[in-house]
Amino acid sequence: MATAVPALHRANRVLALLAARAPQRLTVSQVAAELAMSKATCFAQLGALTDLGWVVRAEPDKTYGLGPELVRLGWASIEHAGVAAPGVHVARREMFGLATALDVGCFLCRLVEDDMVILDRAGAELPEFGLPGIDALRVPARPPLGSVYFAWSGQGEIDAWLRRAGAATAGPERDAQLRALAAIRARGYSTGGGREVQLQLEELIERLATSTSSERVALALSVADLVRGTPEGDGPHHPVPHLIAPAFGPTAEVALTLTIVGRPGQLHSGNVERFAGPLLAAMDRVTAALGGRRPEPSPPAG
Repeated sequence: MATAVPALHRANRVLALLAARAPQRLTVSQVAAELAMSKATCFAQLGALTDLGWVVRAEPDKTYGLGPELVRLGWASIEHAGVAAPGVHVARREMFGLATALDVGCFLCRLVEDDMVILDRAGAELPEFGLPGIDALRVPARPPLGSVYFAWSGQGEIDAWLRRAGAATAGPERDAQLRALAAIRARGYSTGGGREVQLQLEELIERLATSTSSERVALALSVADLVRGTPEGDGPHHPVPHLIAPAFGPTAEVALTLTIVGRPGQLHSGNVERFAGPLLAAMDRVTAALGGRRPEPSPPAG
């Protein structure tokens, strides 16, 4: 374990506080009181961070907020996060384009080690979208969160992901998660949480009604697999909080994801394809920019 450096620990606490309170600016006294730090130590800490450009001091009220140097460092982190820069740039253009065309909020995300890290957001200034706040830009990929990153993975990776939430290697909980992953694979995008199987079931039933005799048996078996052990839904047009689609890298791995979030009631099971179609098309373009490819069809994990 690395040796603790008190000054760095204090700096981290100061920056975290200013980030949590943004866009409000705080005085030395307010920061010291919030962090249980002496005013002298706090003043010195803020002065050092100001010299680095990580904090700015506003005159004449002598309040402090986050500085512009953090923007440069943040973008450097994104550029070197293991994703080819052209792909990230294309993904950002697609994100802002979708936000405008569909009148939705969006955020771009990737998996870094075991965490999902949000790289950029569109529509964060509009509270009705309920986009993740600054304090939630990095969250653990722990079931059910992160399912879209593992829907195309091998069984070993899926089991490791399930164990992060303490899920048993067998039983109803694991079966439910595997059905959700199968639904994401079949559809190509995620709706998040327990709605995965319900939406997939509705789509299969619609296809069954218009299928040919040669397709009917396979579709009926798929419906039966999803119905088995799946809870009853809550109506024909239940709300869909968000849609998440992946872009794939050169080895068919999930490299980036783009999430669209609607206003309350804007997305529901009756109109989801109107949003999913443009989202999938956008991520196909990002996949191409990454030099990626879609995974080959595979049987459900089990």
